[in-house]
Amino acid sequence: MRQEHDHEQQQARMETMPAAEREELDAIRAGNFDDDWEADPENILHIEDFLQGDALLNISHAGGEFANLLDIGDDLLGSSKK
Repeated sequence: MRQEHDHEQQQARMETMPAAEREELDAIRAGNFDDDWEADPENILHIEDFLQGDALLNISHAGGEFANLLDIGDDLLGSSKK
């Protein structure tokens, strides 16, 4: 039930998001980056740095970014849910 409630809240936030921000998010999800984006070292994320606490990541629980990050970590390093 909680996951369903969280999903509904995330959908509501997405629907109120400004069009330009939504388009940028959709482009990121689709992998449509500027050619220079990946070449800039500032844009490279090293999951181990975040998971070990060596780097900060500006995310919130409200937007679902933290859950997405945990899913990525699970894919790369194995499940964090035991």
